[in-house]
Amino acid sequence: MVTIALMTWHWAVTGHIIRNALGQTWTFSLGLAFLFIMGSYQVMALLT
Repeated sequence: MVTIALMTWHWAVTGHIIRNALGQTWTFSLGLAFLFIMGSYQVMALLT
């Protein structure tokens, strides 16, 4: 449960940062944040 909560929090914070930085809608920024986080996880998996 804690891991899921932290992952959701990370997604929301990243989406908030993207929304404010780019001036986009909340939905767009959450989608972009999701793609960014999944891409980051893929890079980390390749490096380990």
